[in-house]
Amino acid sequence: MTDSGSNNDDGEHAGAGLPRQVKLYGAAAAVTAMLGGLQMAFGFPGWSFSFFLALVFGISTLAAWLKSRA
Repeated sequence: MTDSGSNNDDGEHAGAGLPRQVKLYGAAAAVTAMLGGLQMAFGFPGWSFSFFLALVFGISTLAAWLKSRA
């Protein structure tokens, strides 16, 4: 009974096969989206710019991922 319920049974974590640039852009998108959420929740100005940066990093992540698959 060793079934972990995971589809990834090779022992590697989910981002193991991704290039470094994709991981960095993805992390930047996540961090800026989280920052924008915190800014919005506490009423600080500039939260829309943080979400804009998250969108830019998200698009960059997608572009880098597509480029790595080509």
